[in-house]
Amino acid sequence: AEPAEGRMNAMTTAEAMAMFAGMSDAQKAAYDELLTAGRPVWVPQQGPQYSAYHSKADILFYGGAAGGGKSSMMLGLALTKHSRSIIFRREAVQLTGLEEDMSRILGSRTGYNSTTGVWRLPGDRVMELGSVAQPDDWQKYQGRAHDLKCFDELAHFTESQFRALIGWLRSDDPAQRQRVVCAGNPPTDASGEW
Repeated sequence: AEPAEGRMNAMTTAEAMAMFAGMSDAQKAAYDELLTAGRPVWVPQQGPQYSAYHSKADILFYGGAAGGGKSSMMLGLALTKHSRSIIFRREAVQLTGLEEDMSRILGSRTGYNSTTGVWRLPGDRVMELGSVAQPDDWQKYQGRAHDLKCFDELAHFTESQFRALIGWLRSDDPAQRQRVVCAGNPPTDASGEW
């Protein structure tokens, strides 16, 4: 009889799919866990996204064209580097894309409460999605500590909102890095030029 190890190396895709189809749900879950063990849930793309992800800056602005991976990089930081994160968009309706992107990365919406905008992530991490549509809406977040504060499309926020919201950047864990990451495209009107 051929050793099992040699047989696995010679298995065709069709044979592997047939084997997988015959597994119970518990066996499939164990197989998935084996395949993903030790692999990071998110990895930055080489180029500007990689540079921004690894930047030593306390406050970083990551600019560029649409589709450049800016929002994904913020989600990646929340998933891999920070304990308590918040990502702001100016209007709540604009958070839908972030919800969909995180669901795609994780493969599900497990841990997400769409009412509160809080996502309980693997590794005891927590990410919040927030919005500040009105000039004084920053007060909803007053005193709430996060070690990562992200602003998606920074030019849509007022300078006073930005400065007020970053005031509660902190962590109880002295080993936890704290930073602010902003992303955006060039402002579309003079109000975003601050």
